Amino acid sequence: LSGGLEGLAQQFGQQNDTLLTDVILQQAVWIFPSLLGVGLLTRRTWSASLERLGLRIPTRDDIFIGVGAAIAMLIFVFALGFIWSLVTDPETLAQQTAASAELSSAINTLPLAFVISLAVAVGEEIYFRGAMQPIFGIGLTSIFFTLLHTQYALTPASLAILVLSIVLGWVRQRYSTTASIITHLVYNFAQLALAILATNIVGGV
Repeated sequence: LSGGLEGLAQQFGQQNDTLLTDVILQQAVWIFPSLLGVGLLTRRTWSASLERLGLRIPTRDDIFIGVGAAIAMLIFVFALGFIWSLVTDPETLAQQTAASAELSSAINTLPLAFVISLAVAVGEEIYFRGAMQPIFGIGLTSIFFTLLHTQYALTPASLAILVLSIVLGWVRQRYSTTASIITHLVYNFAQLALAILATNIVGGV
C-alpha cells in the first residue's frame, strides 16, 4: 500500500520530520495482528503468546547466531551486487538501485539508522517468522516475504531477499524469533551505516 521501498523512500523524503513515527506505526501494523492471530487474551496469556511467537530474552546463542548469520548474508549480498554490477549496464543498474539510494539518503544519522533498523526487524520478524512461519513453513513464508518487496522486480535483489528470508526462517526454526530479529537488525543496520559513512566520506572530500 505504501508503494514498496520506493514509495517509502519518497514518503520519508517529503516528511523527514515524521520519519521515525511513521516507521514505528507501520511496524505496529505487523505486530498487533500477530499478537491477535496467536490468540492473545482469547486463547493464550501474554507469556504463552510470546512463546508461540518465539520471543524470549536474548541468549548467548541467539546473539552469536544472529550476528553470524547477518555477516554471512552481508558477504553474500555484497558479492552478488558486485557480480551484478559487472554484467549490467550502468543505466539499468542505476534504475534498480534508485529506491534504495533514496531511502539511504533519507536516513542520514547512525542513531536514526539503528532505531529504524530495530523497529523494522522487530515488526517484520514477529509477523513473518513468529506468527506466519509455524503455520506456512519457511518456504511459503519466504516467498510471501519476497513478493512484498515488489519494487525490486526480477533482479538479484529479489534473490538476495529470498535467501535472506530463508536464512531468517532457519534461524527462527533452529533458535528463536529473537535470534532472527538480531540477524535482521544487524543486516539492515550494517548496510545503512555503511551508506551513511560512505556519504559522509564523499561529502568531506
